[in-house]
Amino acid sequence: MSDQIVSYDLLKKSNKILFLTHLALGDFLYMQNYFKEFARMYPNLKIDIWVDEGRGKNIFRRRASKNNYILYDWLDSCQYFNRIYKNVFGFFGLLNFLNLAKKEKYPIIISLGTLNRHRYAKYCCKISKDGFKVGFVGGTKKINFIKNHYLKKLNEKIDLSNLQKKFTHISDVNASWFQQLFGVKCDKAQRKPFINISQEWIIYAKLKFLKWNINKQKLRNNKIVFINAIAKNIKRCWSMEKVAKFISILSLKQDFYNANYIINVMPDQYKEFENTIKNYSTKRIFLFTVESNFFQLPSIISLCDLVISVETSVMHFASALNIPLVALMRQKSPEWIPFDGKFCIVFSKKRKDWIKDILIDDVVKTTTLFVKNQEFTF
Repeated sequence: MSDQIVSYDLLKKSNKILFLTHLALGDFLYMQNYFKEFARMYPNLKIDIWVDEGRGKNIFRRRASKNNYILYDWLDSCQYFNRIYKNVFGFFGLLNFLNLAKKEKYPIIISLGTLNRHRYAKYCCKISKDGFKVGFVGGTKKINFIKNHYLKKLNEKIDLSNLQKKFTHISDVNASWFQQLFGVKCDKAQRKPFINISQEWIIYAKLKFLKWNINKQKLRNNKIVFINAIAKNIKRCWSMEKVAKFISILSLKQDFYNANYIINVMPDQYKEFENTIKNYSTKRIFLFTVESNFFQLPSIISLCDLVISVETSVMHFASALNIPLVALMRQKSPEWIPFDGKFCIVFSKKRKDWIKDILIDDVVKTTTLFVKNQEFTF
């Protein structure tokens, strides 16, 4: 273990470690296996984590609190984390976090921030002068003296300049990070993403289905299709108008006659989308939104027969839950294809295209062929 960045001796003699990250839901889905294995290898360490929803934005651009960020629900359910720093997005929230973390006197601080790397290096230095600090570098021009000033203060660094180009999937990238940092190794079977859903949330999903009058046992031949067309990045979104037209065409196909369609929407878009779908003939369309807890989303997905999603976390949740998936993706992010499972992908025709440029007819054709050609039945 002598070739790992954080020495085995330091890890064994320390009592805690702090990770600085800007994880999104999909990021954590693929990274949690490594945190889990790291906790198993070093049970002496209390693992604390700060998730920066601000993605390293300048402190003066942090205007709002993200205390309700649903990733916190998922992190809270993981037994291998000791402390999760919350409410750190806003200006005062970040200052409060830095002050609290400084008092902990962390012997090891690891920045997993790939965006605005210099700011995470700065946070590491503010939290601890004497602790062993590691972060990512690469791509910063020599004339950026301020950025380089903080990056140089890190005890050790991982250069990202060419690292990510060597791998074909995001799980390989994560594997490389944790192996370099701590000697943590996960074979392909151990890398498979997973979501543990408690019985409480399965019951929630079943009650939701009953409210919608969807009875899986009574209506065995009526598929339940979960559709997600939204993502944080506008380049990865499909319009609700396209979703409605897609459903109206797909529902005419033999395999999808009388299917139930659950459309995932953001809470503030619920009314707008409700008005959009009113103009379409099929009555088996239901809008869903996460109202209070992260596990509402995967519990609903777990009871569906098919997921159709743009390239965002929902796509990966379907794969992790072994639900057949049709994914809509841009050509520029092939490393984010689902890890495994029964899936097919509709890629944009050109590398510069957005998801909105994917044609409805192409998705209909791919979906119908996917269902016919697979060895599974709904």
